[in-house]
Amino acid sequence: MRRCPSAAPIGNIWPSARHHNRDPNMRLPTLLVIFLFIAMPALGTTTVPRGTDLVFVIDQSGSMMGAGAAGSTANDPSGKRIEAIKALGEHLLSSARNGYVNRLSVIEFGGRNARYQKSRVQITVSRKEIPAVPRGQDASGAFTKIQAAFEPIKPVFRGDTDIGKALALAQREVEWFRDNPPALGPGAEMGQRERIVVMVTDGMPSAKGANGVQRSEIETWTRRIKQDATFSKFFVFGFNDASNYWENAWGDIWRRAATPDQDGEGGAYLIRSDEDAVDVIADYLKEIIAPGIATTPGITDFYTAPAYLKGLNFYIDYQQPYLPDNRINVLDPDGNRLPTTDRAKLSAAIRLPYPAPGKYQLRTGGAPYNVQPLPIFAQARLVAPVRSVKQYDDVQLGYELEGRGANGLFVPQANLPQVVFKAKMTDPNGVVRPVPMQYAGRPGAVVSQNPLRFDVAGDYSIKLTGTTKANNQSEHVVYQSEDMIRVDNATPIQAYFAAPSFEDPIRLWQGATNVPIDLRFRHGHTGTELPVADVLQAGAGLRVGWYAVGSDSDAEIPMTDLAAGNPGLDASMTLDFGRTRWDLLWGNTAGVRLLIEPTTADPWRAGMNYAGIAETGDLWVGPELQVTESPWVLLIWAAVLLVLLLLAALLWWFYGERWLIERSDKRFKREPRLVFSVPRSPAASQKVWPLKGARIVTDPRLVTLADGDIWSMEKFRIRRLRRPGNKVAVVVRYRPHGAKKGVATRRLEATNDSATQRARHSIQGLPEGQSADFVLFVGKS
Repeated sequence: MRRCPSAAPIGNIWPSARHHNRDPNMRLPTLLVIFLFIAMPALGTTTVPRGTDLVFVIDQSGSMMGAGAAGSTANDPSGKRIEAIKALGEHLLSSARNGYVNRLSVIEFGGRNARYQKSRVQITVSRKEIPAVPRGQDASGAFTKIQAAFEPIKPVFRGDTDIGKALALAQREVEWFRDNPPALGPGAEMGQRERIVVMVTDGMPSAKGANGVQRSEIETWTRRIKQDATFSKFFVFGFNDASNYWENAWGDIWRRAATPDQDGEGGAYLIRSDEDAVDVIADYLKEIIAPGIATTPGITDFYTAPAYLKGLNFYIDYQQPYLPDNRINVLDPDGNRLPTTDRAKLSAAIRLPYPAPGKYQLRTGGAPYNVQPLPIFAQARLVAPVRSVKQYDDVQLGYELEGRGANGLFVPQANLPQVVFKAKMTDPNGVVRPVPMQYAGRPGAVVSQNPLRFDVAGDYSIKLTGTTKANNQSEHVVYQSEDMIRVDNATPIQAYFAAPSFEDPIRLWQGATNVPIDLRFRHGHTGTELPVADVLQAGAGLRVGWYAVGSDSDAEIPMTDLAAGNPGLDASMTLDFGRTRWDLLWGNTAGVRLLIEPTTADPWRAGMNYAGIAETGDLWVGPELQVTESPWVLLIWAAVLLVLLLLAALLWWFYGERWLIERSDKRFKREPRLVFSVPRSPAASQKVWPLKGARIVTDPRLVTLADGDIWSMEKFRIRRLRRPGNKVAVVVRYRPHGAKKGVATRRLEATNDSATQRARHSIQGLPEGQSADFVLFVGKS
């Protein structure tokens, strides 16, 4: 077994040399030759920046994570392999400050034939360039790029161990780096470039359906890299805590394939269980990646801290042991000296929680120490959705951000620049769309401005960034999060109302009616009708209700359970306004909204995505139904009113006027009467009809004429009339004597009983020579 050797100092491999020319006559030609040699570029050289192209190949199999078929085997469940790679950030920054241009790709491998794309071999970070930083320039932007490059790398279970496919992708990245050198930008220095492939694994390839060809693929790849003159180095780091794959089978294979070290053995190293994998991998790679220093002697170094940092640490390396604290001058943006902590023989540190943004002085020229700033960014965590979503769902993104507010959560600070939040969503087809984000108004909450529609099943990549602008308008990333959202395949379903009809108004009867409801389901794309049993879970159901458009939204809505019918859900819903809608007569209408609600929290079967009601597009509110009052209500009420009026008239006729007449008689103390009188024999033939309090008088109707004959008057009737004051009036009706048809009618009105002012009527139809009168008397009592 071999383990990773300790770091060895790298000395100056170029011996110094002096040129002695004793012939003074040769000085001019020699100087001319030297000048021309310097002025002309060497044959075959290229103007490319020096640096390293790094390709990391990371094992994310079940045996590393302790998941899947690997069972309890867990060689690196805490993700030390990821931490080791991210620990190179400071070293890469130091390299950039010394004129090196480095580039980075990260390949994660899992299963070759995995069902889901996320479980297959894939390039997580592709060809990220870390440019050189010109001397004296703020390096915070470069460090932000380094952190952003490492951000997508996270420990995740991807299934099998398809090393063959991963190395093939690594070769492709190496060839691209070879054929596409970086540009010689500001601060970069010309020189040689190295290409290094670093693989971290527990040793044994395994890929469902491809185990037989993996060894051949790996051997082919290793032969190719040995023959490729442009390929620089290949190193392997092994984890072997539980599986013993390295020791039992593959350790020797990787040692033969890896680049030989200074001892001539392949650079494949097993990390023991008692070693810190982060230190072993990071320290070794720092030796082979073009070295740099944190600060440059003779130059005043600064670091510009962006707003909203969670912390800012300064790591100080002494150039002489036990450097006094008063010789370390790291200044904050206000020019105040920062005290050191964690002092040791050759180093110290300064730790600032929630530092003020601005320009920090790290050192001045000639300072006997070097400083490496390390910003600590507040974290952003995706909190919505918290699990996979269904295809065609509308979901609002939600993040929880650390910060300086209550409970350590983000709150915009009045004295700091505004944070602008943006997100990008990449669907499984690679289509990218921006997602506007906003602060939700409560500590730590940043949400998408609108819900997002997930139309395609598969893995979505969501990247959130929060940026601020400094006084010089330079942009700084202060929040960043990259996450995956799984969208499960689903059948889009829509509900629609087959009944009632929404074309014609529904007629009410005195403000109420029963409405037949037939609710059905169909495929949201094809329109194919779907049976209820295929849509709803067993025991789940829906209810239907209604509310008047423009009514109080807080009013209780009556709901009716929908019963499973054929082919939809049926119900007879009572629509009752509680009163007759007189305002809806004469063709007037009012709007009523139908709505549905589930009887359980999630009534839909697995694989179904409810997309709402087809007629409206809303999840639960249905279309508007017009209602009107039936005109028969008006007709019937008119008939009832007419009957009531007739009844009132009859009552008045028979009782009302009689009561008023009786009341008038009592008031004026009178006893009116109608008298039948024969002038020639008034005493013998006189007939009297008392009228006090009477309305109609008809009997008796027998009277005696002057010749003694008895006359039975037909159609005889006396009807009292109501008159104001002390007046008495009647209408007398009778059939004239001897007539067989017809009637005579006479109105009599009396105000007193004087002989000259009596109300008198001479009876018609009497035989010649006879006469008789009706005389009306007021009859004062």
